[in-house]
Amino acid sequence: MKIRTNSIFTKIALSLIFMAVLIIAIFGVTIYVRIAALNEQQFKTKIAEISSITDIALENHLQNVGATVAMFGDFDIVKKNDDSLTSYVDKTAPSGKVPVNPDNFGEYEKEIYELEHRFVESNYDLLGVAMALESNGAFTRYPAEDRDNNYDARTRSWYKNAKEDNGALHYSDAYQSSAGYSCLVISKFIEDEYGNPRGVVTGDVDLEYLSTLVGNVDNDSDSISSGMILVDGNGKILVDHYHPENIFKDIQEIGIKGFEGFKPDEELQFTEELEIDQLKGLFHIVVSPSKNTLVPMSYIFIIPDTLYSRMSKSIAKTVSLVILISLGIAILISVLIGANVIRPLVKVVNLLKGIADGDGDLTKRLPVHGKDEISELSLYFNMTMEKILSVIKKVKSTANEVEMGAEQISSSSQSISDGAAKQAASTEEMSATIEEMASNIRKTATNAKKTGKIAEITATQSEESGTAVKEAVNFVEAISAKINIIDDIAEQTNMLALNAAIEAARAGEAGKGFAVVASEVRKLAERSQVSAGEITELSAKTLESAEGAGKKMDDVIPHINETTKLVEEISDACKEQDDGATQVSQAIIQLDSVVQQNAGAAEELAAMSAELTANAKSLVSAINVFKTE
Repeated sequence: MKIRTNSIFTKIALSLIFMAVLIIAIFGVTIYVRIAALNEQQFKTKIAEISSITDIALENHLQNVGATVAMFGDFDIVKKNDDSLTSYVDKTAPSGKVPVNPDNFGEYEKEIYELEHRFVESNYDLLGVAMALESNGAFTRYPAEDRDNNYDARTRSWYKNAKEDNGALHYSDAYQSSAGYSCLVISKFIEDEYGNPRGVVTGDVDLEYLSTLVGNVDNDSDSISSGMILVDGNGKILVDHYHPENIFKDIQEIGIKGFEGFKPDEELQFTEELEIDQLKGLFHIVVSPSKNTLVPMSYIFIIPDTLYSRMSKSIAKTVSLVILISLGIAILISVLIGANVIRPLVKVVNLLKGIADGDGDLTKRLPVHGKDEISELSLYFNMTMEKILSVIKKVKSTANEVEMGAEQISSSSQSISDGAAKQAASTEEMSATIEEMASNIRKTATNAKKTGKIAEITATQSEESGTAVKEAVNFVEAISAKINIIDDIAEQTNMLALNAAIEAARAGEAGKGFAVVASEVRKLAERSQVSAGEITELSAKTLESAEGAGKKMDDVIPHINETTKLVEEISDACKEQDDGATQVSQAIIQLDSVVQQNAGAAEELAAMSAELTANAKSLVSAINVFKTE
């Protein structure tokens, strides 16, 4: 069987293939999108879990170190009211640094120094422990470090912050010590044994522990936590598993474009192609702010695209394979349909084409085999041809009758034509009258439009007048409130005056009370003066609003007069419309007479038309080109 591009077989085949591919593609894309969303949600959940676990460990760690610092501040020897610690406030040295020599410490300072020593040695997270005094800015620390000239501990930020927190532990921002350590300061303001301000105790926390606490340092691990960056609240890098040399660099300086304008306290997610040493290729970068309550930080996960989209790519391959298989099945189904359905239809098409393009032979019939739909199609086709053949034979005997009916139709048509001429004259007169009426209606519509606009203006001005009156009422209410304030002040002034009289009766030191009372009386008098000024201002505004309302009402009156005139014009126009309607009525009467004449002719024509129609049905098939024998 020859296949044509416009044949039904080609269309069915292409439709099946298209439908199969479309359905599988939609189904596949849906699965792909769903799996990708689940995959992304899984990563988000995993990141949230890692962040939460890290937050808990980080907060517990800092709280434990903070508890150690607080415990140091609770020792009796630390709280002892003794200021004999080394003070650098008034000391200088040519080098700019005052040397610190524990061998020269006094007895009390040695005890404090030894206590600091024990705390540092017994807590591996502490780089140093220190104590500073409120009384003289004195300072001692283990391990000992030389101090700057005129060093006053009370001027340092860690001291001020701890003092402002009034006994609560204060966690500073991370910083890099002169020795190159990453650390932060935990400080606490303490009192002495008598409850008086004693000073501040501090502990320098080693942040090196964070590198093992945060993430997994195995960068080759096939895990979401195989690499991580930790930044503080200022965007400084505290931990970088990929590039430890980036410690304390700003996150915007490491060559990742997505961090431009980075805000550490906000969530961020982007994809970027990286070419940074170990980080080469496409990566998904997710920023998750830490939720610990002690130190502001953010976790930055750098996830390879191969890990992030592994499942999505697998689904895409599966969907592609299913589409190819479905395409093959659709092609096979199309071939089967062509063999069992299209071929018999082609026979029907060829037979009909022979009747249309050939000699009009209506005697040809299709073979009927079986009882399926194709066989039924052949059977009913043959029956249809039999009926057509019978009808065409009848047409030949009615051709003359149709000719006679056509002559009678011609005569009736002439009568209708004469009536139509009279009807046209009446219609012309009616058209002129209607035109005049239309003119009056347009005038009426124009005036009505003007009236509407004036009414709108009038309503707007009335609203503004009402608003002005409301403002006046509000101002009056405000005046009433202010008068009440003055009344209250007057009453208090009387009471204070009475107290002043009592105080004045007393002599000696009691006279000081009179001065206090007199001061209060003076303040109340000032309040009375201010309230009086506000009352005056509100009164002026009330008068102004009332005048504005009067002017608005005056403006309304001319518009109302103009509205009245326009209504009168509308009335005149309506009268003219009535006259025009009378003329239309007369024209319609004339038109009715003509219509009656036409009606008689129309009845005659209808009868002839019915006869002609009956004959025409028989005449349709009387085409001699069809072969009936």
